[in-house]
Amino acid sequence: MFLFGLLVDLKRLFFVVVFGFMLGVSVVLGSPEARMGAGFVFDDVNGRCVLFGGGFDSGHGMGAFDDLWVLDDGNWSEIVFAGGPHARFNFQMGYSRDHDCAVVFSCAGGGVGDTWEYDVVEQDWTRVRPAVSPVQRGDAGFMYDEQYGVFVMFGGMSDVNPLRVLNETWVYDPGSDAWTEMHPEVCPPRTYGCRFVYDCVNEVTLLWGGNLPNGLGAKMDDLWSYDYGSNTWTLVETEVKPPMRYWQYMAFDRDAGKVVVFGGNPSYGPNLGDTWLYDFALNEWSEVECSVSPSPRQCGGMVYDESIGRVVLFGGFEVEMEAAGDTWVFDSMAGEWSPLEDIDVGSSDDDDVSSGIPAFPLAGVFLGLAVFVYFSKFRVVL
Repeated sequence: MFLFGLLVDLKRLFFVVVFGFMLGVSVVLGSPEARMGAGFVFDDVNGRCVLFGGGFDSGHGMGAFDDLWVLDDGNWSEIVFAGGPHARFNFQMGYSRDHDCAVVFSCAGGGVGDTWEYDVVEQDWTRVRPAVSPVQRGDAGFMYDEQYGVFVMFGGMSDVNPLRVLNETWVYDPGSDAWTEMHPEVCPPRTYGCRFVYDCVNEVTLLWGGNLPNGLGAKMDDLWSYDYGSNTWTLVETEVKPPMRYWQYMAFDRDAGKVVVFGGNPSYGPNLGDTWLYDFALNEWSEVECSVSPSPRQCGGMVYDESIGRVVLFGGFEVEMEAAGDTWVFDSMAGEWSPLEDIDVGSSDDDDVSSGIPAFPLAGVFLGLAVFVYFSKFRVVL
């Protein structure tokens, strides 16, 4: 009888702990639905890409997602949360390897924009409430400056500010949860749909492209660098540069030491599908002729995946603003694009970083144990 009772208790414990996990966070295999304007960053703690949110044409205007997906060893899986930012697209998102968190800002609602942090160690969302915050905006340039330990945001479009297209420079310090407007003497023109990256090899920030408020076809093809220490913007002159555009894909390849740019919306005509590299040390742009590449598109996500040593591109808008849901990888050294399914990713050297039960918070375990104690008290047989 004692052995039988022990087996029943173990069975009950297993059931309620699993039940507790289900009430917390679950992982669902699959792939993200087609979308544009999603946030896409690389989580160096777990060695995987993280995709959040994005928009789609609902048939009655734009709809938005509030889901979170990870790309790990070539496989997509969804992490389902209870809580987190509400649905949005064309917002700002960046990742801090110093604070082990991704930061999401705004492009949802009016007034002051909301700031969220996703802790990749605890794997949960927290809304932070700084004393001062920028007004709501979308399509701003946004990246994490590893040299100074702050996020930098420039420009964007706001439904709150009467000027709509902005040229403000803000920094966010995740260590103190503080936003600060910088007011540099000189800055890039008012723009949105620009892209901002950090070149960790040369320790410079690089902003390129964007849509100007000067009418149809007014795009930016200037390259700018911002130094937080001196609060100065510098125009970087080059002999050759890509055609002007906005909503392009842009990421920094940490191993190749080059900025990668793909596609975007040009001044006139259909979407672009060209690939360019920028080398800051040589101050040189070069176009890469690729026999295979993603379809011409705009407004998707692109990030450098350190675990596989390649740039990863997801989604965007294709012909007639139709959302895409495919994943591509770019080898900067070889100058070649490949669909994700054609790549043999293999296992990462950092597999031991994971606890073995990805994205399950301890809250689920405690909840399961509480239910177990309750059932045990009243001898409920499961």
